[in-house]
Amino acid sequence: MKVLIISPSKGLYDSQTGGYNGVGWVASLQYYLERESDIELAMAFVTPAPLQKEKRGNTMYYPIHIPDRSRLKKLYYYWQGYKKDVFDKSIVILLKEVIEDFTPDIIHIFGTESNLGYIIGETDVPCVVHIQGILSTVLNVYFPLGLNVKSFVTPTNIREYWFRNGIVFNYNRMVLAAEREKAFIRKSKYIIGRTEFDKQFTRLYNSDIKYFHVDEILRDEFYKCAKWNFREGKLRLVSTLSPTIYKGIDIVLKTASILKECNVDFEWTIIGVNKKNSIVSKIERHNNLFAEDLSVLYAGIQTPQEIISTLQASTIYVHPSYIDNSPNSLCEAQYLGMPTIATNVGGIPTMMNFNYEYMVSPVNPYSLAVKILDLFSQITSGRYVNGLEEIACKRHNPEKIMRELKDVYSTIISEHKKCNERRV
Repeated sequence: MKVLIISPSKGLYDSQTGGYNGVGWVASLQYYLERESDIELAMAFVTPAPLQKEKRGNTMYYPIHIPDRSRLKKLYYYWQGYKKDVFDKSIVILLKEVIEDFTPDIIHIFGTESNLGYIIGETDVPCVVHIQGILSTVLNVYFPLGLNVKSFVTPTNIREYWFRNGIVFNYNRMVLAAEREKAFIRKSKYIIGRTEFDKQFTRLYNSDIKYFHVDEILRDEFYKCAKWNFREGKLRLVSTLSPTIYKGIDIVLKTASILKECNVDFEWTIIGVNKKNSIVSKIERHNNLFAEDLSVLYAGIQTPQEIISTLQASTIYVHPSYIDNSPNSLCEAQYLGMPTIATNVGGIPTMMNFNYEYMVSPVNPYSLAVKILDLFSQITSGRYVNGLEEIACKRHNPEKIMRELKDVYSTIISEHKKCNERRV
């Protein structure tokens, strides 16, 4: 079986950790796909560097060269060019060249967010789209309560005000990309997802779509490390976030402020966020809440081993996002056996096994503070029973996931072949 992965990510092409606290979904899955003797694997990804097709490990890589824009072209792109480029279909020509060279039996497309989805319906090879995030739902909560574009872009902020390469650009580009995403879903025949949230969303825009449930493989380090055990001492909270405004950094600050008012002895570590990030600074100033005053530590990007150490040394994992489908950070904490609290949004109820006792509204930091203290009391008194660790271990079992995925591949290839035979 020849499988072509098309992804914005390079997968295992190199060892760079990038800005996502180490490798993500694609690389974790690829690691196990490479070990399947009946699968011949290839990966196509976009890169600004003129790289050559080459085989590394058990994957044939097809770097798609899209050169960086000049400074003048970048300026035009930030102001108006993105309105055209976001719908630019030239990527189809390049992907067709890859398909012709590798001749896959099936194409596995990661995500609906990028223009790589334009290949859907443009090739005779069956395509299955792997849902990651869902842009339309992100737009709905892009600016948290009390925030808008004017909160981030002012004449005093010269770079973003004149170059339009920050919040304004990202939001406006996402508006167009969200429409493109819906078009991809309408054209798709097959979808891979893992939550009630992504299942409902895809069927909302395509009632004829065939949906397959396949869970995510975690980073290999999490399968090999020791489980979490409670350590006596102060309340140590931890969250893994990206420095985007809808991931709930403001919720962390507001909740930390409430805990401080209640004289709680705690510290809150935020993995993945750097204090110097401009968005973080703006959120702090807007709310007049500052991490250094609230026992909040921005720990920045960490390696998987560093993340594991931080989680093992913490008491409770908190996921405060305004929207998410199936955040790997939450799943990793659950797999380690950590007590977890999360916002009741998107696909998170599926990840929390619909245990609403430990879910809160993202607009109510007071409720989150109460949940944290209640859970901490249960943990310290020995009353807490973790019902999610066993579920997470089953959900993220690599052998189970590989069986599910290969069944999906076989089903789609077989169905596609039968359809072609009927046409003949």
